[in-house]
Amino acid sequence: MFQDQIRQYYDSLTPGFRKLADFIMNHTLDAAFLTVTEISRRVSVDPATVVRFAQEIGYSGYRELSREIKHYVRDQVTTTYRKGAEAESEEALIHQLVDNTRQNLTDFSMTETPKLGEALRILKQTPQVWITSEGPVLAIAQFLARMLQVAGIRAEAFSPDALSATTTLSKMQPGHTLVTLAITQPSFDTGYVVRMAHEKGAQTITLTDNNLYTSAREAQLVVVVPTLDNTGIPNSGAAIAIIALIWEALAGANASQTAEAFTAYNEYLSEILAMRAQTAAYEATLPQIKE
Repeated sequence: MFQDQIRQYYDSLTPGFRKLADFIMNHTLDAAFLTVTEISRRVSVDPATVVRFAQEIGYSGYRELSREIKHYVRDQVTTTYRKGAEAESEEALIHQLVDNTRQNLTDFSMTETPKLGEALRILKQTPQVWITSEGPVLAIAQFLARMLQVAGIRAEAFSPDALSATTTLSKMQPGHTLVTLAITQPSFDTGYVVRMAHEKGAQTITLTDNNLYTSAREAQLVVVVPTLDNTGIPNSGAAIAIIALIWEALAGANASQTAEAFTAYNEYLSEILAMRAQTAAYEATLPQIKE
């Protein structure tokens, strides 16, 4: 197995080869689907180095190593899904799902924390945050934007459809930051927006579970969130937790303004509820007739 081969030769590897070994061991799922060129870009080495690395640890070339990595990932995913399907009860399934989310968060904290920290530093300094996604995840993008607004951060979510994207790109300025959420599904339209935002001088960050999605390939900074699950359906629990963590970190960095915003929010809410309590139910449904 490739892990044993890497461990056997690791101490004698050159620094460049060790970078490749670390990447394959820590990002096996990514490595299974990346080409030689894509891996070389991720690790910042020459493509020929990737081929020589595979030969150095006992393979005829990277194709043979890649084939073994793909088989390993397939077997792991199949085993995981089968365990979920064989859960004896709903409670057992819930325990498995919670454990899986916990494991995804653990994997994330071990490998992607530096990238998330870099994303937070960018977001703290940017004058405007734009957030987009496709499909059901767009609702999560809208939630994140709304919560950032409550914290006093200029943020706006938008759909990547042609009309909305065009409108947003016309407002986007150099130094602004575009955040894309590419989780559990491809993101073709979002990828086009990322490319155009980058051309305008905006900073681009993609939170994703797949480096092969278009928006991930186009973004300057990619934060990978594991979504492996026991049921055959991608687990978005870790991704949602990390999105909430982003908001908490940004809001906490501006704690006094966030507290003021929430105080004002609660005051207005209390006032509206008080007015509603003083209005008879039937009055709210009657047409307003001018005398």
